[in-house]
Amino acid sequence: MRSENLLLRPLTEQDATERYVGWLNDAEVNRFLEVRWHHQSLADVRSYVAGHDNVGQFVFGVFAEPDELHVGNFSIKVDENHRSAVMGVMVGDRDYWGQGIVLEARARLLDFIFSRLPVDKVSGGCYQTNVHAIFNYKRQGWELDGIRRADRLDQGRRVDVINFAMFREAWLDRNDP
Repeated sequence: MRSENLLLRPLTEQDATERYVGWLNDAEVNRFLEVRWHHQSLADVRSYVAGHDNVGQFVFGVFAEPDELHVGNFSIKVDENHRSAVMGVMVGDRDYWGQGIVLEARARLLDFIFSRLPVDKVSGGCYQTNVHAIFNYKRQGWELDGIRRADRLDQGRRVDVINFAMFREAWLDRNDP
C-alpha cells in the first residue's frame, strides 16, 4: 500500500536487520514499548516477524519514499469474534519523529482495515507521558475509550494508559468525499 510519502507492506525476514534490532534496544525509541524489558536480538526480530500471518496478525513496515527506507512499524491484531482490532506503532528512525508519518501511515492502515477486514472497532493506547501519541490520536479523531490507572511504569514511576478507539462508521464518515 502506498500513501503520499510512504510505502506500507508486511515485513519479511529480510527486513529483520541489525538497524531494526538497534531501534528495539535504544532506550529513547523503546521508552513506551514493552520490548524495553528484554534485550532484543536478530533472532528475536525474525521470530516476531514470522509470528504474523497477515490474516489475523499483521506487522506492516513503514518505508519512507523515495528510497523506501524502513523507518518504523505498525502491528495489527484482529479479533474476528468481536469484530475488533488492536493497533500498535513504533517509529524507530528518530530522523522521522515529528514528521507526520504516524498520522499518514495510520490513516492508510485504517482504510485497509475498514475496507478489507471484518472489523468495526480499532483500539490503540499509550502511556499518559507519551504526549506526542496522545496528540496524534486526538488530531486524527480517535475517541477516548478508557483509562487504565497506574497501569505501567515509565522511568520508575506509575503512569496511566490512555486507550483510544476508532469506529468504522466514524472513520468512513470522516473520510467520505
